[in-house]
Amino acid sequence: MLKKKIGADQVDMFCVSDIQADKLLDYKNLILVCSSLGRSTWEREQRDRWAKFFPSMRKISLKDRFVALVGLGDHVTYPKNFVDGMGYMAELVTKLGGTLVGKTSTDGYAYEDSTAVIDDLFVGLPLDEDFEPEKTDARISKWLDMVLPEFERI
Repeated sequence: MLKKKIGADQVDMFCVSDIQADKLLDYKNLILVCSSLGRSTWEREQRDRWAKFFPSMRKISLKDRFVALVGLGDHVTYPKNFVDGMGYMAELVTKLGGTLVGKTSTDGYAYEDSTAVIDDLFVGLPLDEDFEPEKTDARISKWLDMVLPEFERI
């Protein structure tokens, strides 16, 4: 949906299991989409594609890169750690020198707690395809209206 809304000719899309981390260095603007799996799953269980990607990602610098995050979550089953994976990703991107763009208001989201919230804003765009798929299209459109100008300022 992101690729279609931005324009297929404007987007290169990859699954992290199919690339090496240094592929990220080919781009100044990145949108990273992560699952709702939190730090404990990614670091301990190593079953997620991102978990296998992180060791090589930690070896690169994202300095001079703008990074927007999308977190897939489930606010009904996991209200106390909604899109925590996006919070973990934001922490890593920041440590690697990347500039986060695309923070989202928490208004309109039902959840109890999330590591993806800093100063009352989500660090990226949370999407709940399990319980709020009808909100996804509008949320993506509104978010892209904010993020794409940030990318263009380079």
